[in-house]
Amino acid sequence: WILPADRQRMVRKVQAPSELDLKAMLKSALSEPSTLHRGAESVWSIALLPGQQVLPAEHAAYALEGLAEQFGMKLQLEGVHLEAVKRRAYSFAGSNDGLNLDQFEQLCREMVSE
Repeated sequence: WILPADRQRMVRKVQAPSELDLKAMLKSALSEPSTLHRGAESVWSIALLPGQQVLPAEHAAYALEGLAEQFGMKLQLEGVHLEAVKRRAYSFAGSNDGLNLDQFEQLCREMVSE
């Protein structure tokens, strides 16, 4: 997730046949709840530490990077972007210790739709 103000500086648009495929895949993931659910559930369960029932909000960025990999994208969240994702994850977690699967899936849906 890249802040709009940083898009020009950090993102390079590449014309490639796979760009259309990626957009179609993301659109499909948003329109078919089971697609996004499977991806979110997969990375959520992998990102949990042994014995945890919720994903700590500070680990949400790591899990989102894993979700991006499922779509064939390499995503590394750092600096202000990492902090923005953490703030968003904490807002989804509310007063809980972390994100349950439904909360993480909602976070994923919001991030993918941007």
